[in-house]
Amino acid sequence: MFYLTIAGAVLGLAGLVVAAFALHLAARARRLAQAIQPDTQQVLSVWKELEPAEAASQLGGYLEQVGRKLQTLDTRTLELLQRSEHAYSRLGFTRFDTNEEIKGQLSFSLALLDHQRTGFILTSLSTLQGSRIYLRPVKAGQVERDLMPEEAEALKVASGERPTP
Repeated sequence: MFYLTIAGAVLGLAGLVVAAFALHLAARARRLAQAIQPDTQQVLSVWKELEPAEAASQLGGYLEQVGRKLQTLDTRTLELLQRSEHAYSRLGFTRFDTNEEIKGQLSFSLALLDHQRTGFILTSLSTLQGSRIYLRPVKAGQVERDLMPEEAEALKVASGERPTP
């Protein structure tokens, strides 16, 4: 039962990291969107009292200000997109029995990759003597050493080469 807790904790932690990053991006986007929304009623009430030439002048200044804010929003959006390229957004998970001694699929392989298929494979092998955890780096979908079949399966699922089982 302890081994299932490790697998659940790893998956829960990965999900928590992805969810926290998504919430951070959403909150930031909302703050930026609110910063460029004008208080239309206030703007209109001020302009009603002005001469047309003065209102036009103030409107021009206001539109320049909105343009600068939109430019800032575009810049920040590009920055966030560049950062998100390195966020782990692809997941592959495989549970399996290490040997005939222990049943219940207590061992697992978890592959986490970004959009460039770079990331890692975390494998936990459970035996009667205990658990061993291995971490293998992945770069552009390739690994330096041979993979166990279960690790290769998790990598294929995370890469999109095979549907999630």
